[in-house]
Amino acid sequence: MTTRLFLDTCLLVDYFSARAPFFDAMVKLRVAGILGDAQLWCSAKSFTDVFYIASKAVASGDLQRAFLKSLDFLRVASVDEDCVREACLRSWDDFEDCLVAVAAERCRADVLLTRDVTGFKRSAVPVMTPEAYLESLRQGQGVWYEWQTSPALCHPNISENDSHTMQNDSRHC
Repeated sequence: MTTRLFLDTCLLVDYFSARAPFFDAMVKLRVAGILGDAQLWCSAKSFTDVFYIASKAVASGDLQRAFLKSLDFLRVASVDEDCVREACLRSWDDFEDCLVAVAAERCRADVLLTRDVTGFKRSAVPVMTPEAYLESLRQGQGVWYEWQTSPALCHPNISENDSHTMQNDSRHC
Protein backbone atom coordinates (compact mmCIF):
# COMPACT_ATOMS: atom_id res chain seq x y z
CA MET A 1 0.00 0.00 0.00
CA THR A 2 1.29 3.45 -0.91
CA THR A 3 1.50 5.89 1.98
CA ARG A 4 0.56 9.52 1.37
CA LEU A 5 3.23 11.67 3.00
CA PHE A 6 2.64 15.41 3.26
CA LEU A 7 5.84 17.44 3.52
CA ASP A 8 5.98 20.58 5.60
CA THR A 9 7.62 23.62 3.99
CA CYS A 10 10.75 23.30 6.16
CA LEU A 11 11.48 19.90 4.58
CA LEU A 12 11.30 21.38 1.10
CA VAL A 13 13.70 24.11 2.18
CA ASP A 14 16.03 21.34 3.40
CA TYR A 15 15.74 19.54 0.08
CA PHE A 16 16.08 22.46 -2.31
CA SER A 17 18.90 24.00 -0.26
CA ALA A 18 20.56 20.59 0.22
CA ARG A 19 20.85 21.43 3.93
CA ALA A 20 22.84 18.96 5.97
CA PRO A 21 22.03 16.87 7.86
CA PHE A 22 18.38 16.99 6.77
CA PHE A 23 18.93 16.50 3.03
CA ASP A 24 19.72 12.78 3.41
CA ALA A 25 16.30 11.98 4.91
CA MET A 26 14.62 13.86 2.07
CA VAL A 27 16.53 11.81 -0.50
CA LYS A 28 15.43 8.62 1.25
CA LEU A 29 11.81 9.80 1.11
CA ARG A 30 12.28 10.49 -2.58
CA VAL A 31 13.54 6.91 -3.02
CA ALA A 32 10.40 5.66 -1.24
CA GLY A 33 8.41 7.62 -3.80
CA ILE A 34 10.40 6.24 -6.72
CA LEU A 35 9.79 2.69 -5.46
CA GLY A 36 6.06 3.35 -5.13
CA ASP A 37 6.04 2.98 -1.35
CA ALA A 38 5.01 6.60 -0.82
CA GLN A 39 3.36 9.52 -2.55
CA LEU A 40 5.06 12.76 -1.62
CA TRP A 41 2.70 15.71 -1.29
CA CYS A 42 3.26 19.37 -0.50
CA SER A 43 1.33 22.61 -0.48
CA ALA A 44 1.43 24.84 -3.56
CA LYS A 45 2.12 27.73 -1.20
CA SER A 46 5.30 26.01 0.02
CA PHE A 47 7.02 26.76 -3.28
CA THR A 48 6.79 30.52 -2.74
CA ASP A 49 8.05 30.14 0.83
CA VAL A 50 10.93 27.91 -0.29
CA PHE A 51 11.83 30.35 -3.04
CA TYR A 52 11.92 33.26 -0.61
CA ILE A 53 14.20 31.38 1.80
CA ALA A 54 16.37 29.34 -0.56
CA SER A 55 16.97 32.04 -3.16
CA LYS A 56 19.33 33.70 -0.71
CA ALA A 57 21.73 30.77 -1.23
CA VAL A 58 20.63 29.24 -4.55
CA ALA A 59 20.43 31.13 -7.84
CA SER A 60 16.88 31.88 -8.97
CA GLY A 61 17.19 30.00 -12.26
CA ASP A 62 18.70 26.95 -10.58
CA LEU A 63 15.96 26.94 -7.99
CA GLN A 64 13.20 27.21 -10.57
CA ARG A 65 14.74 24.38 -12.62
CA ALA A 66 14.86 22.28 -9.44
CA PHE A 67 11.18 23.10 -8.79
CA LEU A 68 10.32 21.88 -12.30
CA LYS A 69 12.27 18.63 -11.80
CA SER A 70 10.58 18.09 -8.42
CA LEU A 71 7.18 17.98 -10.07
CA ASP A 72 8.18 14.53 -11.33
CA PHE A 73 8.03 13.18 -7.76
CA LEU A 74 6.03 15.73 -5.75
CA ARG A 75 2.27 16.01 -5.89
CA VAL A 76 1.08 19.51 -5.19
CA ALA A 77 -2.03 20.24 -3.13
CA SER A 78 -3.87 23.44 -3.94
CA VAL A 79 -4.43 26.02 -1.26
CA ASP A 80 -7.60 27.91 -1.96
CA GLU A 81 -10.07 30.23 -0.25
CA ASP A 82 -11.69 27.38 1.68
CA CYS A 83 -8.30 26.27 3.05
CA VAL A 84 -7.48 29.80 4.19
CA ARG A 85 -10.91 30.17 5.80
CA GLU A 86 -10.56 26.83 7.59
CA ALA A 87 -7.09 27.72 8.88
CA CYS A 88 -8.36 31.09 10.15
CA LEU A 89 -11.30 29.46 11.93
CA ARG A 90 -8.97 27.02 13.72
CA SER A 91 -7.03 29.96 15.20
CA TRP A 92 -3.67 28.24 15.63
CA ASP A 93 -0.85 30.46 16.84
CA ASP A 94 1.14 29.58 13.70
CA PHE A 95 -1.15 30.23 10.74
CA GLU A 96 1.30 28.77 8.20
CA ASP A 97 1.47 25.45 10.10
CA CYS A 98 -2.31 25.34 10.26
CA LEU A 99 -2.59 25.98 6.53
CA VAL A 100 -0.17 23.11 5.87
CA ALA A 101 -2.23 20.85 8.18
CA VAL A 102 -5.46 21.78 6.37
CA ALA A 103 -3.84 21.03 2.99
CA ALA A 104 -2.60 17.67 4.36
CA GLU A 105 -6.15 16.80 5.43
CA ARG A 106 -7.57 17.84 2.07
CA CYS A 107 -5.27 15.49 0.16
CA ARG A 108 -6.02 12.67 2.65
CA ALA A 109 -2.42 12.38 3.83
CA ASP A 110 -1.56 9.42 6.05
CA VAL A 111 1.30 11.27 7.76
CA LEU A 112 2.42 14.89 7.91
CA LEU A 113 6.22 15.08 8.00
CA THR A 114 7.97 18.05 9.60
CA ARG A 115 10.94 18.93 11.75
CA ASP A 116 8.57 20.98 13.97
CA VAL A 117 6.31 18.29 15.44
CA THR A 118 5.17 20.51 18.33
CA GLY A 119 3.89 23.12 15.86
CA PHE A 120 1.39 20.56 14.58
CA LYS A 121 0.12 19.17 17.89
CA ARG A 122 -3.45 20.08 16.88
CA SER A 123 -3.21 18.42 13.45
CA ALA A 124 -5.83 15.82 12.56
CA VAL A 125 -3.18 14.06 10.46
CA PRO A 126 -0.54 12.10 12.44
CA VAL A 127 2.74 14.04 12.57
CA MET A 128 6.33 12.73 12.55
CA THR A 129 9.81 13.86 11.67
CA PRO A 130 11.18 12.30 8.47
CA GLU A 131 13.81 10.47 10.52
CA ALA A 132 11.19 9.04 12.91
CA TYR A 133 9.03 7.96 9.96
CA LEU A 134 11.96 6.23 8.24
CA GLU A 135 12.96 4.57 11.53
CA SER A 136 9.38 3.34 12.07
CA LEU A 137 9.53 1.65 8.66
CA ARG A 138 12.87 0.06 9.51
CA GLN A 139 11.73 -1.24 12.90
CA GLY A 140 8.13 -2.06 12.05
CA GLN A 141 8.50 -3.48 8.56
CA GLY A 142 12.21 -4.07 8.11
CA VAL A 143 12.27 -1.50 5.30
CA TRP A 144 15.00 1.08 4.84
CA TYR A 145 16.08 3.16 1.90
CA GLU A 146 19.51 3.87 0.48
CA TRP A 147 20.49 5.30 -2.83
CA GLN A 148 24.00 4.98 -4.25
CA THR A 149 24.31 6.99 -7.44
CA SER A 150 25.74 10.15 -8.88
CA PRO A 151 25.01 13.13 -6.58
CA ALA A 152 23.75 14.97 -9.66
CA LEU A 153 20.83 12.57 -9.91
CA CYS A 154 19.50 13.31 -6.43
CA HIS A 155 20.83 16.78 -5.63
CA PRO A 156 18.23 19.34 -6.70
CA ASN A 157 20.72 22.02 -7.71
CA ILE A 158 23.50 20.10 -9.46
CA SER A 159 23.48 19.32 -13.15
CA GLU A 160 25.08 16.22 -14.64
CA ASN A 161 27.87 18.49 -15.95
CA ASP A 162 28.71 19.58 -12.40
CA SER A 163 28.83 16.07 -10.93
CA HIS A 164 32.58 15.69 -11.52
CA THR A 165 33.23 18.42 -8.95
CA MET A 166 31.58 16.34 -6.24
CA GLN A 167 33.47 13.08 -6.66
CA ASN A 168 35.18 13.47 -3.29
CA ASP A 169 31.93 14.26 -1.46
CA SER A 170 31.30 11.52 1.12
CA ARG A 171 27.51 11.82 0.87
CA HIS A 172 25.81 9.33 -1.42
CA CYS A 173 22.22 9.42 -2.56
